[in-house]
Amino acid sequence: MVHKKLIFCFTGLLLSLNSKNYNLADVTRMAFLYNEDIEPGNNNYFDPDFSSYLAKERPNLFKRALRMVGIWTDPFPINDFIQILKDVSFAQKSRGRLGDFILATQLALNDKIIILGNIQGAFHSLVRDLQELMRQGIIDNSFKIVDPHYKIIFNGTAVCRSPYILQTLFVMLLLMQQNPDKVFCLKSDYEKESLWKDRGFSRQVDIVYKKYASQIFSGFTDFIETMPLAFFGNYADCPEKLLKITAYHEFKNETIENETGAFFNKLAHNQVDIWHLDKKEKSQKPAHVAVLIQGFLPTVLIAQLEPLMFLEPIASAVQWRVFSAPTYSFQKLYGFKDDAFATIVFGKEISSSIIELYAHNRMAKDEFKLKGSFDIDTGIARKASKENLLNPQEKIYIGSSLDLSKSNFIMGDRVRTGISLAMRQTNESGGIHGKEVQAIIFDDEYTPYIARNNLDRLEKEFGVKTVLLPIGTPTILAAEDLIRSGEILAAFPITGSPALRLPDWKGSINFRPTFEVETEILITYLMKESKFKNFGFFYQDDEYGQGCMKKAREVLLKNDIKKWVEIPYARNTTNFDKQREILKNGQIEALGCFSASQATQEFLRQVGAAPFASIQLFALAFVADDVFESFVKKELGLKCLFSRDVPNPRLSQLEIVKEYRQLMDEIKKPYDSFSLEAYICTSILCDMMKKVSGTVTHEAIIEQFQALNNYDFKGLTLTFRPEDRQISKRVWLDFQDGKDWQVAL
Repeated sequence: MVHKKLIFCFTGLLLSLNSKNYNLADVTRMAFLYNEDIEPGNNNYFDPDFSSYLAKERPNLFKRALRMVGIWTDPFPINDFIQILKDVSFAQKSRGRLGDFILATQLALNDKIIILGNIQGAFHSLVRDLQELMRQGIIDNSFKIVDPHYKIIFNGTAVCRSPYILQTLFVMLLLMQQNPDKVFCLKSDYEKESLWKDRGFSRQVDIVYKKYASQIFSGFTDFIETMPLAFFGNYADCPEKLLKITAYHEFKNETIENETGAFFNKLAHNQVDIWHLDKKEKSQKPAHVAVLIQGFLPTVLIAQLEPLMFLEPIASAVQWRVFSAPTYSFQKLYGFKDDAFATIVFGKEISSSIIELYAHNRMAKDEFKLKGSFDIDTGIARKASKENLLNPQEKIYIGSSLDLSKSNFIMGDRVRTGISLAMRQTNESGGIHGKEVQAIIFDDEYTPYIARNNLDRLEKEFGVKTVLLPIGTPTILAAEDLIRSGEILAAFPITGSPALRLPDWKGSINFRPTFEVETEILITYLMKESKFKNFGFFYQDDEYGQGCMKKAREVLLKNDIKKWVEIPYARNTTNFDKQREILKNGQIEALGCFSASQATQEFLRQVGAAPFASIQLFALAFVADDVFESFVKKELGLKCLFSRDVPNPRLSQLEIVKEYRQLMDEIKKPYDSFSLEAYICTSILCDMMKKVSGTVTHEAIIEQFQALNNYDFKGLTLTFRPEDRQISKRVWLDFQDGKDWQVAL
């Protein structure tokens, strides 16, 4: 690095950096002086420690001597950085931007927002991004946005996991200084929770710029107070339909949208307005997020990290993630090597808007290219043509109420993946009579009254009467009146409740068999093949578990078995001391689980593996998500016999399953039975909608289902049976032996 700094000194670059008017050429030369590929001194990719490298950058005796005679200076202008940090903070405060607040503006045709997501201290990458923006004529060399249609938003953690955190922040501040109402840096949990104080930011300051530490820390703390938690946009003719850009986890769901009074109704074009969160006013007309551009990373490792990712919906919002940090950590974790940003090109309304990805692989040293243009609300590849921006695609909305946060959240997440995958595949192949199909998915926390509120909201706010793959018996029965009367269609509920199989439940269409059928198959198999007579049952004490227990008792009594052990628990229980004692005092050979996945896993964890060394576990398909399977196999070292309602997602050669595997491979997600079930059922629903002539209503869809008779759908044979309102009757047995599943029915 010394030779680069000498080049810097003798070519006059020092003079330009002593200037107060920094430009893109200046920071480009600054980036040239720093080695981009620095390895940390530890193996913690989430908090890499660059202390050793930073210590070498600290001015030593030789450098200080050169500085005294004017031959050397630090390429980073620390004094000017501190002053600009103060100036930008003061400018933001003068606009009332202080504390916990959001910003919003009214959108119009041809407005554009550039999203830089999670810069993560990627100083060199950010400079290259800005060079591309200048090449496109969006900014000039002075960092001024010259195209009035544009805004730039840094969405997510910008100052971490890098040896060049202050340099990155410096460039962002220069952009904000030149464009105080056009460039915004959104606050993430990293800043909100003060995580920066004992990580990379503090290390760089303490090691290289300790003399200025108090000024930098106080200046950055002030700057954080001026960062908005989210940026919103809407249209004048539909103010309740929102675009939300945020990097703050608490705002992942709709948390503040309906506590802002008439704020979203009063926005003006080319004006950025502010709302402070401590001022809560109930909105008269419900607002909802149509598009969420999120800037937070998952809390666990994921299979892939791309510059632009279309994600499963949250509530009524489709989700996008933009990522822009080819730093050491993310190269190692995900092989992420792209300089990247996304541009939202706004149409006549949100649904006709386009999101574009500009990126290049910095390792390949190729040029920036437009990698793709996509409908912002469906993810379908689309050109940003005038026709597309003016004419929004018509939509058919399908709703769902899933547990995304409580005892069945893993199942809910997998089901959401399958729904999203099938709808995207349908849309890419032409949609439903030229109309795109889109999901609105609410979290019901596996709680009946919330599930009912969700269904009421789907109908009142969105006009949706087709509800796909709702999870759980008690939550579905909360809408018994609506389903029984046919006021709504409950398509393929993930429950084996016999109630929904009654002939007079006009709005119920089922794919999976009843829990009672699965229960009888499992117990009968274990009695016949393993000669078991001593059974125990861990069951959820509600309609779901009680129905299974009723059938279990019938099967045992029918086979002259009169004693067994019952271990009930209440829904969403987390402490199983009482249940553990019952198990301990019982004499059983096989334990059946008529329960929820998370509850069963926690029960088994609290019991421990030892008591199950001589006990055969068996469970319904409802319990068997991939996380539970892995827990039983890898952590307990046990095998569990599962009933299954779909073919083996890994080994089945049915056309629909092979199609599923191909699409899951494209998004780099592992196969599992619940996402497969959701993919199959959503694909069947879309197929039925295509057969409707005229308006696609829930009544018309029900008629199509009721007409099914030996219908071959990609290898599945579907027949509607009016006596139980079911279109499939297959059950498989999964012995967890790596082989294909055995057909039981």
